[in-house]
Formats: sequence, structure tokens, C-alpha cells
Amino acid sequence: MLAPSRPPVVLNPTPEQVRAARTAAGLSTAAASALVHRTQRNWQQWEAGTRSMDAALWELFTIKSRSESWSGLVNRVLNGTYE
Repeated sequence: MLAPSRPPVVLNPTPEQVRAARTAAGLSTAAASALVHRTQRNWQQWEAGTRSMDAALWELFTIKSRSESWSGLVNRVLNGTYE
């Protein structure tokens, strides 16, 4: 009998992964931090490597940043073009 499969383990991302994911999504640090409900300063610390991003926030960001509706909405709100 085969053992049940386990879900993949999500590890804390490196600062390089955090920056690469944000820039690939075309988001500013303000927009990226808004997607995961954290401050821009938190995001800057994750990219600088002075703080480690939690795996759950990384997973949330990767899901939301792939969705045009979420990232587009955040950018419009931050740019003042949301009505």
C-alpha cells in the first residue's frame, strides 16, 4: 500500500526570490506589501534580508500576484485611479 502523499513544503523565500517575484509581477514595494497586508517597510526589510518573510505570506503573495484582478486593483488604489 502506498503512503499518502504530502503537500509540498513551502520554505521561507530568500531576499533575491522576494525581489524577483515582485519585479516579475510589475509591482512596487508599496503595492506588493499591500497585497499581503503588511507595511512597505516590512517588504523592504524582506528584500534587504534584514527580516525573513514568513512562508504563509510568501504563498499568499505568489497566489495574489498572479491574479490580474488583485494586482491591478492594488495598483489603481495606490495610484489614486480607483473609483
